[in-house]
Amino acid sequence: MPCVKRAGKVVFGLSRTGMVFKLTDPNVHVRALALPGAHLFDPSGRGEVFRQWVVVPPAQGGEWEALAYEALGQDHGVPPG
Repeated sequence: MPCVKRAGKVVFGLSRTGMVFKLTDPNVHVRALALPGAHLFDPSGRGEVFRQWVVVPPAQGGEWEALAYEALGQDHGVPPG
């Protein structure tokens, strides 16, 4: 998956179904999941979601830049809730 890292950790990247963002801020996470078609990232396809990761589909591509800035600015040392 082509991705962007901060301090050696992936913060967002392009998947087959859209752009995937690691969002540790609960308010930003909820806002991203509220976008039409957005869902939690399940890279295995077996219902094992990455709770802090949200897939935002291409139809919502206008939101990608703002979410990328949010992902870059968040504390990625925060454990999943």
